[in-house]
Amino acid sequence: GQGKKGWKIWKLMTIQKNQHYVPQFYLRRFSPDGKTIGSYIIEQERKIDIAPIKHQASQDYFYTKETEQKNNVENSLGKLEAMTQKVMEKVDADPCKALDKIDESTLYVFTILQLGRTVAHAHTIQNSADTVLRQLMKEEFLHKQSSNRNY
Repeated sequence: GQGKKGWKIWKLMTIQKNQHYVPQFYLRRFSPDGKTIGSYIIEQERKIDIAPIKHQASQDYFYTKETEQKNNVENSLGKLEAMTQKVMEKVDADPCKALDKIDESTLYVFTILQLGRTVAHAHTIQNSADTVLRQLMKEEFLHKQSSNRNY
């Protein structure tokens, strides 16, 4: 009824604060119960034997806080993750069976994309964007100064 439709619209308009950079379906492959996983906090040199998957390999607003952008990113990643999960299930069911080209490509794209879905890579991109923006602002400032001298 109207209640379910309203819920779906509200859910589309909200932003998931805890955004995973390693898909939960992938983490579950290393879980004894599908809900928890072992974890290690490098900065603290601390091992955690049982940590909830929903809080691992994630960060608040990792992709964006913007609803429309977030939904585009999440939808695109979700489709690829669903396809990848199906391929991995095929491999689990018959590890010796060769994959077709589509399944091979799906795993390839997923793997390449995962290389870019890390905190370190996100910081690299942000730093590069900041550097480019600062350079553009500097050039614009110098251009305006030289234009003002010509009057």
